[in-house]
This record gives sequence, C-alpha cells and structure tokens, in this order.
Amino acid sequence: MKKLLLAAGLSVVALVVAPIASASAEHFIGACSIHGTAEFKGGPHGNGRIAPTSEPNPYTGMEYEFASGGSPETVCVHLGKGRAEKLAEALKGANQEAAVKEVKEAVAEGQQKKARAQVDGVGALGCDTSHSEGAGDGEIELTESATKSEFTNFEFTGVLSEVTFTAGEPAAGHASFARDTTHATECSNSNSVGGPKLLEFDAVTAGVV
Repeated sequence: MKKLLLAAGLSVVALVVAPIASASAEHFIGACSIHGTAEFKGGPHGNGRIAPTSEPNPYTGMEYEFASGGSPETVCVHLGKGRAEKLAEALKGANQEAAVKEVKEAVAEGQQKKARAQVDGVGALGCDTSHSEGAGDGEIELTESATKSEFTNFEFTGVLSEVTFTAGEPAAGHASFARDTTHATECSNSNSVGGPKLLEFDAVTAGVV
C-alpha cells in the first residue's frame, strides 16, 4: 500500500501556485499553504486518466487543472522580501522535507489570509514521473480583500507523489499527493484503463510574484 500511496502521487504537481501579486501590479511577497484537487483531461484513452505504474512513460499532451476551490486549508501570509526569497531558494534545494516544514512554520506564525488558487496547463503525466510541457497559467486570490494575481510561468517536475515547481520572480513550491489514499489505488490499473483522473494535493509555496 505504501508503494501505491507514493505512486499515487502522480508526480505532477501540484497546484500549486505561487505567492501573490496585487491587482495593482505590485509584487506580493510571502508564503502560502494550499490544499486542493488536481483534475486531468485527454490522454491516449480520452478519459482523462494519467499513466498507471505499469506504463513505463507518462502520457504526453495531457491537460491539468489544480484548484483549491473554497478549501479553508488554503491560506497565505506576507513576509519580508529576504525571508520569502530564502524560503523560495530552500524549496529549490535537495532537502525538500526541511524546506516544506520551514514554510509551514512561517505560514502558521504569520497573519493568515484566506486564499483561492488555480493553475492549468499541459504536461506529461504519470503515477511514476511527470513534468510540465511548457509553462502553465494560474491565479491566486486573497479572498477577503479580493486581491488577485495572475501568472504565466508555472513549471513542475514530479517523481511518485512528490512534485517541485517554480513560478513568479522568484517563487518556488512543493506539492504532495501522498494524502490521497483513495485514488492512489488507481495507479495499479492496467494500461488499457489508465491511472487516476483526479487527485487531492497539499502544497506550499514562497517567494515573490
């Protein structure tokens, strides 16, 4: 089951989005914690299912959409520029576990703002590996103030359940599908059926957008 859980991590990123810039084009500097659902379209079977673990390569040219919806677990905080950029650099590094923990602590300690996030694009998607094919588009909004930011440079790579991504200038993040044990089992489907067509994710992001 552990193997399935990790595999279910499709490795496709997460929603993930990057921290926020205001509608007035001023850069947002801070960090966010995001929970949402990833949905997929296309694929060789036309049913939106990503490549299962039995398939040696991810399915190319698939559309993805990662959205937080109205999840109360999606919040953002403002940070000083130096700290935000340091967190972003850590999220690009080798010690992802420590970086994710540090971002979560920063969000927990800050003045949290409710947020909504969404990103969509095209990628090569599979339970074992995945990566973006070109940059994705997205937006994130601080819902209480209706402050919204749009970005067009979302890119990701993933292995099993864990995904790293970049966006903004600079911003980075980490997403995980490991919590979705329900859809994880679909990674063991046959090639003729395909893997999951949706997965829940948790993500963190930090930096300047």
